[in-house]
Amino acid sequence: MLQRKVAREQAEPSSSGRAMMWDLAHKPGWWAGIAAIIVGFGLQAGALATGPLALVQPVLVVELAFTLLLAAAVFHTRVHRREWPPWWG
Repeated sequence: MLQRKVAREQAEPSSSGRAMMWDLAHKPGWWAGIAAIIVGFGLQAGALATGPLALVQPVLVVELAFTLLLAAAVFHTRVHRREWPPWWG
């Protein structure tokens, strides 16, 4: 989500993908987003290695719903009805 926030705040979108990536690579928020993804992946792998799957998997699913709500708050958008069906089963 940090990466999306930094990309969205970019003043003037570059015309090419390479130029945009170059600009984003020079923003600390972009690298913080990458670090957060790596740390999150490591924590999930650690949880799966040490805990029972029946306990860890539901926590990972709840994390996705929490991320959806957090992204809506950060980007000042609403969570629409079409985005909730995956959580209903």
